Amino acid sequence: MIPDLFASFQPDADELLRRVSQHVDAQMLDEIAAADHGYKAEEHLAHLLPIRDQGSFAVPMRWHPKEVLELVRWREPENPKTPAPGERGHWMRAFACTALLRAAGEPANQGLREGSNQTLIQLIGSLRAVGPELYGPATALLAWLILRMKQYDETEELGFFMIGLLWLAVHVPASIPDDIVVTLSERIAAEAQRRSAERRGPHPERWLLGTTFHDIKHAGWERLGLELVEMDLSDRAPPAREWVSLIGGKLAGRG
Repeated sequence: MIPDLFASFQPDADELLRRVSQHVDAQMLDEIAAADHGYKAEEHLAHLLPIRDQGSFAVPMRWHPKEVLELVRWREPENPKTPAPGERGHWMRAFACTALLRAAGEPANQGLREGSNQTLIQLIGSLRAVGPELYGPATALLAWLILRMKQYDETEELGFFMIGLLWLAVHVPASIPDDIVVTLSERIAAEAQRRSAERRGPHPERWLLGTTFHDIKHAGWERLGLELVEMDLSDRAPPAREWVSLIGGKLAGRG
């Protein structure tokens, strides 16, 4: 059932990175390369150029360019005091997050998969701000990553990735069918229940959020949960509406 479910999202490893890269010009890439106070900027840039231009990167991904991609990932473009605020900053952050997630799908990049829920919620935030037309390629990337997680038997982040997929699925213009939304929601609930015996981190009482120490962006996940609760899904069948609201409420701490 798992492969068939995620295959329905037409998994694709590379399309989102290709599309996001089209919005990153030379000056933006230079700024990403210099994100570590300019340290080793030329070396970082040498690794960033093939990521943007060919969608290719060294495996395993090492300090160049991992360090600057991760630094840009943490930026908050809505803050006018952050480097590269606004739309420009969101495209830079979307590029950094997409590159990190794409690289995390490679077996040799296990370290990139740790705490990747934080990278994902930052990506969703930037796509929401400047690139909703890329929700479709984003669902394809997440489906590919979920299948890779199952393949590697690394499931700590699986619930978060499935919720990200659900959020994107109910936002794509060509709507995902109701039965897929229901089945995906059921899988999310089952995964959260399975993980409930492994509660840890600073908030072990929280549904799903209490299963990880990587909690820097939990507030972003809570906001995403509220969005699921408050969405107008009147065009959806009642079971799909109920499941989306249930998942959103639990994630937001309302259930």
